[in-house]
Amino acid sequence: SAENDKVVEIGAIEMIDGKKTGNYLQLYINPGIPMPAKAQEVHGLTDEFLKDKPMFKDVADEFLKFIKGSELVVHNLDFDKSMLDAELSKIKKGNLESHTSNMFCTLVLSKKIYPKERVSLDKLCEKFGIDNSNRAYHGALLDADLLSECYIKITELYSEKELAVDLEQV
Repeated sequence: SAENDKVVEIGAIEMIDGKKTGNYLQLYINPGIPMPAKAQEVHGLTDEFLKDKPMFKDVADEFLKFIKGSELVVHNLDFDKSMLDAELSKIKKGNLESHTSNMFCTLVLSKKIYPKERVSLDKLCEKFGIDNSNRAYHGALLDADLLSECYIKITELYSEKELAVDLEQV
């Protein structure tokens, strides 16, 4: 849950007109609590690695500056948004909606394209022929980079009109 889960890494890739610009943001964050074993299995980040990293409140402005006014594309938007909104709320910085122009969930979009199939990031990479062999863990920046490639493929599968309608509903 967002109450117990903490943001430990932020990874973001800037795209303009469907193309990566080369600008990116990667932040490691000290969660201020011991890392649950299950979480460490997913992202590979240890208490030892994170202990000297800044707290969320210390990197929030850098993150918010990077995403200001942008459209966020996130694979599991509900999960990421709940954790980021909880962190932003604690430091009285609003929520993601108050800093972005729109948010899209590629998990939702992918389910519309492949309604009866699993659409994890790994499965999408497999479907689209995107090399994810470097993905031993769920690293935020690597995941953002893979997702940017998947998003390009997802948008190619929609006509512009269909995409605009579906994105409004996401």
